Amino acid sequence: MRKGIKILIIVFIVQTIASCCGHVKFYDYDSMIVSESDLVIEDGENLELRLDAQNIDFLSFRLSQLGHNQSFAYDCDKGWGGMKHRITDITIVSDSDFDYSHAVGISLDDLFMYSKFRGDGQYEWVELTDLNDYNSNSITLKLKTRPTNGLNHKFFITITKSNSELIKVESNTIEWVE
Repeated sequence: MRKGIKILIIVFIVQTIASCCGHVKFYDYDSMIVSESDLVIEDGENLELRLDAQNIDFLSFRLSQLGHNQSFAYDCDKGWGGMKHRITDITIVSDSDFDYSHAVGISLDDLFMYSKFRGDGQYEWVELTDLNDYNSNSITLKLKTRPTNGLNHKFFITITKSNSELIKVESNTIEWVE
């Protein structure tokens, strides 16, 4: 009888250790929304576009051996390992001619920067063309210059993840005032 109780206790200890929170390593999402710093950009102001993930799924490892079942999948650390499929590319185009070098449909990536976490609690602005394996559910983009032709612009943003999934978002129409 004592041997049976010891075995039962050992099984419960193994189950508890095997189902700890460390298995909820990643998160993923399939859509984003964009919010603009302002829809009317005055002279001397910069446009910032913030992209935030929607429909976030936390991915956990589910055990079904040793008496576990689907109901024992814990999700306590909620994505501590970052994105399952990181962002590898962001492409931005406008519905209007931006300047002489950037006609309708031409990539504006060289005109944007993104905010990157440095690891010391600070952020820095980095050229969007230098994007490499971005790992966050939120992205802030900053336009470095104003359009030269005075037209209003709607920006179309395509995000490519490492699994080749594309997420497409579009901004509201932005007006530049001199």
